[in-house]
Amino acid sequence: MAQRVRCFYCMVFLYACIIPISAQTEYPPGEDGLRELLTHVMEANRSERRKITSALEPIERDFEKVFQGRFLVKAIARQHQIIRQGGYYFAPLRKEETRVHLWETTTEALLSYEGTALSFPGGYKELAPHLKPGLTLYYIKFTEPGAKYGSAFDMLIYVNGHWRYFPQPWLLLI
Repeated sequence: MAQRVRCFYCMVFLYACIIPISAQTEYPPGEDGLRELLTHVMEANRSERRKITSALEPIERDFEKVFQGRFLVKAIARQHQIIRQGGYYFAPLRKEETRVHLWETTTEALLSYEGTALSFPGGYKELAPHLKPGLTLYYIKFTEPGAKYGSAFDMLIYVNGHWRYFPQPWLLLI
C-alpha cells in the first residue's frame, strides 16, 4: 500500500513538471511579450494576479535551462522552500504603483558587468557564472508616478516557450 501511495505522489510530481499551465503560453517572447504580460498584471484583479503568478512559477526543466552546476540544485530547493512558505505574488504591492519600469540584460553582459547589466542588483555579478550562457534576463519595477523606488521583481526569463519568474536568485549566493 505504501508503495502505491509513493508511486501516486511520484506520478503527480512528474505530471506537474511535464504538463504546462495553459495561461503560460499567452505571452510571446521578448520585451513586447513581457510588456503584454505586465499590462495584463496591471489590469488584473487580485484573483487573476494569483493565477498569473502561478503560471510564472518555474518547473524543474526551466531551472535546467537557466542554472548550471551546484546552483541548479540550490535553485530548485529554494523554489520548493518559497512555495512551502506560501509562495510569492507577482504584482505591484501598492495600488498607487501604476508605472512599470523594465530592464533587460544578457548572461554575457552580466559576466562583464557592464552596459545593461549595471541596472540589475549587484548580486547578479556574482551570480552570472552560475547562469547558462545566452540567456536574456529581465528586471521589473512597479512605482508610483514620479517615484524612484517601488516593488521590484527579478528575474524574469522566457524559457522553454514560457515566461518564468525566478525570484531574487542572487540570494542563492548567501
